[in-house]
Amino acid sequence: MDNIFKHKSTLHHSFSGTLSKGDEYASPDVIESFEGQQIIITEKMDGGASSFTKKEDGSLHINLRSLEQVDPADKKASWLCNYVDLLKEKLPLNFRFSGEILKWKHSIYYDELPSFFMLYRIWNDKNVSLGWDELTEWTELLDIPSFGIDKMYSVPLLYRGIYDNSLIKEIFDETVASGKEGIIVQLEGQFPYPEDIWYYTDILKLVRKGHVQTDEHWSRHLEPNQLEENSPFRNIPG
Repeated sequence: MDNIFKHKSTLHHSFSGTLSKGDEYASPDVIESFEGQQIIITEKMDGGASSFTKKEDGSLHINLRSLEQVDPADKKASWLCNYVDLLKEKLPLNFRFSGEILKWKHSIYYDELPSFFMLYRIWNDKNVSLGWDELTEWTELLDIPSFGIDKMYSVPLLYRGIYDNSLIKEIFDETVASGKEGIIVQLEGQFPYPEDIWYYTDILKLVRKGHVQTDEHWSRHLEPNQLEENSPFRNIPG
């Protein structure tokens, strides 16, 4: 079966400074379930949630927030479509690659990105989220030699270790102070897609106070983010 599923909601940690429309804080019980667990903390980047899958028939399904297939002619999605098309032969069937598409500025301007797509999760053909080590292994396999691209990039890893509330607060405060959107806290290993609830139980987010997350404010006037000066991803049109 084609592995195409809707992005679930991520609950806010109680330290989070902003709730957008439809967002909710995690209950104390959910946060308590992280205690003593091995976690990773990654940077929450200010882009658009996107996923792509190579289906059973070999065709590609690329989507942004909704399940709807994007139009390659849509300026907001054309770079991602071209990138995924170049990766097509190396993608495993029915694996879902999820990440931030950062081609266009939302609230934060990026001027030295390694790539316009930053991977944060891989769901395998059993709809299980792979652990961070497995994700990292996949990034090394997804190269495009003809374009000088030696890997797929993932969101920055900020911490790996045992869950600790005081440390999470410290990392969040430092991240926000440096002008970033926030952080993502998640269990380090594999976990299944939550079929029967609307949110992830293994992931929490912390977002800076006052962060604007609506599509309308940035899509009226598209301003491109910038790649690092010598990034081979500049060779991909879109």
